[in-house]
Amino acid sequence: MAYSSVTIQMRIKDFSEGLAWYEILFNRKPDFVPHEGFAEWELVPGSWFQLAEGEPGGGPMRMGVRSVEKERGRLMTELDLEIEPIQRRDGVPASWCTFEDPEGNKIGLFEDHQDQHPVIQVVEDYFVEWSKGYASKRSEGIRAFFSKSFTGYWAKAGLESIEPYGHDYGLDDVLRQIDRGEKQFHLTSLVERGGGEVLLTGRETNMIQGIAYSAQCLLVWRLEDDGWKLLREHIELER
Repeated sequence: MAYSSVTIQMRIKDFSEGLAWYEILFNRKPDFVPHEGFAEWELVPGSWFQLAEGEPGGGPMRMGVRSVEKERGRLMTELDLEIEPIQRRDGVPASWCTFEDPEGNKIGLFEDHQDQHPVIQVVEDYFVEWSKGYASKRSEGIRAFFSKSFTGYWAKAGLESIEPYGHDYGLDDVLRQIDRGEKQFHLTSLVERGGGEVLLTGRETNMIQGIAYSAQCLLVWRLEDDGWKLLREHIELER
């Protein structure tokens, strides 16, 4: 079984105090807060540190799999393990289970259900087109993902007000200003809502001449007659 990602969990009694401590340690707010008493940071792509309220201690280490049900069954058979039933919680887009190694160390499996939504592949293709656009200095591939009703907002520290931009904003001019650019997006949450819309949050990273410029993003995608289209984006630079 090839594992797709890893999570490591630490538990603390005073969650508010501990959260403040880890925010200073990692020099940023959590990437994902699925519920009270729990926060997550993606320290490197695909690897998450989880802070949970509870008795102090470390673990479990959980490994991401395509199917937690199939991998749980394999391990129960091949390692003769007793593994708890698969766990789920409202508002958390994952399922998981936990077991122990022969020395009692806690290990787990998890399945990320966000990856199963059809918009995920569209979003990945969209950010690939951005990287292609940086190289070609042409915006057609990027703009093809925009809804005709697209509206965007971009901001950074110190701005008192921001102006929206629309479907026909000067994207070619933006691309011409950037050499050796690459854009990536790491998803932290996905919420379906009415009107065929999906709300995504995550971190966008632009690598420009080898320097990373990260931003917190809120993206709204809508299923239209010609497929999934980007309806709105709100981008806040972290610098």
